[in-house]
Amino acid sequence: MSGVRSLTAVTFCLNVLLIAGQSWCPHENPSLTLWSDTAGTWGGEVFDQSSNVFVTGDVLLDTDVDVFSITIESGASLVWSPEAEPTVRVHYMIVYGSLIIGSEDCPYTNCTHISFVGAPGAYSISDFGEKFLGVAAGGTLEVHGEPRIGWTKLDHTIEKCAPGDCLFFNQKNDVPKTDIVKFQPGLVVTVLDRDTGLPDKYTFIRLDATRQSTVNTKVKALKSFMSDVPDGKIVAMEAQRYIPDTDTSLMEAAGLFDYLEELVDLNITNQMEIRNIEKFDAYALLFLKGNSSCKQETLIKAGSTPQALDAVSSMVENGILFKAHSYVNGNDVKTSYVNVITASANGSEFVIDLLDDVSLWKEGDVVVITSTDYDWTQAEEADIIDCPSCLPNQIKIHLIPEYTHYGEVYMNTDMRAEVALLTRNIVFEGTDVEGDADEAFGGHLKFLKDFESIHIEGAEFFDMGQKNYMGAYPIYFHMCEDVDDGPNLPYIRSNSIHNTHSRCVAIQGTSGVQVEDNVCYDCYGHGYFLEDGGEKRTVFDGNLALGQRSSGLIQTDSNPVGFFITNPQTYLRNNVAAGGLRAGYWFVFPNEPIGNSTGLGFMGLYEAKYTAIYEFYNNVAHSYNLAGLLIDNILRPDGKTSPNNGYQPKKDPLNFRSANKEVIIERFTGYKNRNWNAYISGGFITLVECSLSDSSQSVFFERGSFQWKSVTRSVFLGETPNVGEPSPGYNRSRPKTSNLNSPVQGFVFNEGPIKLQQSWFGSFDDNTNYKSMGLGFQPNDGGDISPRSTVEEVLFGYDDPSNLRVFDGNTTTPGFSDTKTDIVSAFVDTDGTLTTLADHTLVKPLPFHLSKSCVNNDNWGLAACPQKYGQLTVSYSGNAIATMTRDDDPSLSYSASNLARFLVMKAYVTSYILHFDTIPSPFTIKAIAIDNAGGVRIGVCVPRNAKIEMRINKPKKANRLRKWTSVSTLQDIDDDTTGAKYFLDSTVGIVFFKLFHSANLVANNANDCPRGLCTQVVIRIKTGDRTDSDCTQRAYAVYNRSVDFPPPSIASFAPFPAEMASPPEVWGAGATRHGMYDNMGDVFD
Repeated sequence: MSGVRSLTAVTFCLNVLLIAGQSWCPHENPSLTLWSDTAGTWGGEVFDQSSNVFVTGDVLLDTDVDVFSITIESGASLVWSPEAEPTVRVHYMIVYGSLIIGSEDCPYTNCTHISFVGAPGAYSISDFGEKFLGVAAGGTLEVHGEPRIGWTKLDHTIEKCAPGDCLFFNQKNDVPKTDIVKFQPGLVVTVLDRDTGLPDKYTFIRLDATRQSTVNTKVKALKSFMSDVPDGKIVAMEAQRYIPDTDTSLMEAAGLFDYLEELVDLNITNQMEIRNIEKFDAYALLFLKGNSSCKQETLIKAGSTPQALDAVSSMVENGILFKAHSYVNGNDVKTSYVNVITASANGSEFVIDLLDDVSLWKEGDVVVITSTDYDWTQAEEADIIDCPSCLPNQIKIHLIPEYTHYGEVYMNTDMRAEVALLTRNIVFEGTDVEGDADEAFGGHLKFLKDFESIHIEGAEFFDMGQKNYMGAYPIYFHMCEDVDDGPNLPYIRSNSIHNTHSRCVAIQGTSGVQVEDNVCYDCYGHGYFLEDGGEKRTVFDGNLALGQRSSGLIQTDSNPVGFFITNPQTYLRNNVAAGGLRAGYWFVFPNEPIGNSTGLGFMGLYEAKYTAIYEFYNNVAHSYNLAGLLIDNILRPDGKTSPNNGYQPKKDPLNFRSANKEVIIERFTGYKNRNWNAYISGGFITLVECSLSDSSQSVFFERGSFQWKSVTRSVFLGETPNVGEPSPGYNRSRPKTSNLNSPVQGFVFNEGPIKLQQSWFGSFDDNTNYKSMGLGFQPNDGGDISPRSTVEEVLFGYDDPSNLRVFDGNTTTPGFSDTKTDIVSAFVDTDGTLTTLADHTLVKPLPFHLSKSCVNNDNWGLAACPQKYGQLTVSYSGNAIATMTRDDDPSLSYSASNLARFLVMKAYVTSYILHFDTIPSPFTIKAIAIDNAGGVRIGVCVPRNAKIEMRINKPKKANRLRKWTSVSTLQDIDDDTTGAKYFLDSTVGIVFFKLFHSANLVANNANDCPRGLCTQVVIRIKTGDRTDSDCTQRAYAVYNRSVDFPPPSIASFAPFPAEMASPPEVWGAGATRHGMYDNMGDVFD
């Protein structure tokens, strides 16, 4: 064709204009010829659905297109006409030149629909596969839809439609469970009065029988049930759980489908969707009996792989909205349910207040309102309807709210539901099927290395992605390497990506992509996805993710997350993860890049492990089953994960001996996440100005590595006015459905050492069913725990003991136990703001732990002691019982089995004797949090006149007993300052020595072992009777000791009044703001 313009010239012109700040309207290119000009543009060639079209010049798309493929050659361009509203139906498109739908200066404001057609296996295009829009090297893709805000937040709470108000009937709640069998597959049939919305009667027709006679009987039962239903009644039918595909032929033979068509359509049409129903499909039908024109039938196919499907049919009659609902989860069928709801049609149309200007949202648009409870599926979709009187921050919607959507900032914690726009004027649809095509086989956009330009904004993507095929995602950057080394940065901005078969935005082997202000809703697998761990400098700013469903594409997709982050060189700011299965954000790094990025030098070995996360600021996560924020695990080359990430950020990631570098998690908001708002393993990580609410445990630190972890200037809330949907027997939702009496804990001491500073606690209201506390230890803990964790400058917004500042239970308390770790749990109140006693350690009130200086708090299950504590662990083979006895009072002892843990006072304020019921050999005594200044003297019972072997590593190394120094008195042991001295009394059967270190623990050293190595003694019994094991009576007859502990500072704890009814203004995250809009009126600065 004539007038061919080179791609180089087009791109050069575009870049020059962008740099110069001049406007560029692509449709104004004078060399463009019309697609509809068959003679002038195509030389008279006429295209049909089998045509492979090659664009070799500059073409203006001004008409609908239905062809097999479109290839835009290098130097050519296909530009959408702003005057047209073309529908493009195609199997695939390849761009070597330019595909342009609007520009930043001239966005495309008409409507266009690009639909990808076909079933898998028909063809395969190198590098791209099937059913795609692919941008090859040198290619340009410019998509610029209407510039409309993609999501905002509620400004006031939406209350659910309550019975007696706008709600007339809710079958799920109003019908007793015994009336309709809930756990069997079949059809639920409900007859409703069109004038009142109330049910006349209902029944269940079970359809999973494998015998024709049984199915015949069930169909006859349905006919009998419907026989006396007069015309003018509303009838609802929904598939419950599933209709077995093995029974489809039996139902056909029983006349079920013919009967339903006669009932609904008044004659047999062979057109009703129910004829196509198969196992795990969702199906809902509403019809007015006797009126064939008044019906709605919805069938959603499951495809080849079971999935969660939601079929809804609705109609309005006499001012009443009738709604039939079939939810079928093929992955977890027991969660499936059906429902029929009737409500006032007027009550289902109302105005909602939003945070931002949404005046460009239009009548007919669809929005989703996120859950603000633990269950993300409480998200509800609504249609926008006309509202001439609405303010710029208001819309009128059509919705029967089945759930309350919270819309408040409570105590500096923003729990306002997000409201996201799903509809856009530029639409990419992925599942335009042909024949028996796989409905999980959608279209995909894929970009290859050395593309010229990729900018996508203001578009809608639905039914995109291919559930069972790797590398076929709605938007996918594939091995493009560095793309941020020039002025024309690629971006994916302000798009609505929803109901997809595999992810939303995937980036593999590509660095420097900007992903901003998008909505990712209801997809299979991870939503925003960094694939290999070599993807650097990705910017996620202002994005929303919710509803990531389980998939089997890769191992981690089985429990997916909103943001899957495999490289620490990532910027995350102003995002919201609004509910799903595993977590909102998961930082999981490989030791080095995996997959296609293996060996390409994107990251060095262990570089990710030693690299500080670039930015995590003003992000929100709520409504997840596991955690809001998850920093944990190692991503293995096979795509699976391993525990204990060992994350240790360093100033020089390529030199693990360099100084530690702090990671700041700033202004994070987490609420209504079932297990944890934040679960963080490894790292020099500090949570700053975070708000954490309504979780089983708000913050949980796993050690991962020996670097300090801390929280400062943050807000912890137990149970807030955001009550959610009440759990059975409660007036609010509870986080753990499997254990409704599980405790509520704000800050959790686990492993450590960790620091809690300048934080406010509120809404930890005690009750008779479960414990609620601001601070606590990890219940049922089986790992290590440091006695050096600290608390300072904490404030409480409630009275204690009516509500508890801190609590630790035991076996008599639901949710707690007395494991070996539980017994030795401890932390230090540095400044006394928790207990009024500065520099006191809170310990379990076992007599073995206490001195007369301690003050018990029975309400807390703890005591505060001025002594400093360390731990001794005793490990060996076998089931021997180890017992430690206090020398100042031999009646004070504690016993435990192998890997016994003992909390001991250090700095030699007292001393101890260890004995066994039968002495194991060898056994090891390890001194934890014990240093040069704070040591412990210990005696160990050994058989009388035995030969023993001992070795010690610190402060002086002695691998054999002969390298120790034998002394003649116990006083010589007390005077030992060099280490490796022992006093053996063979007559008593005891050996004494001191446990201390050559170095001191320092405040900024997070390892409880000085210089990374704890003092450790190994003892082996070479000869002697190992049942001669308890020397304490003989020893205390000779080596008794008295200690004069000072009296306590106070006799007992007085009640603690609330110190501040609300948190300080600058503590907590406050009102979170949208990434693009900086002029919000309620920004929390």
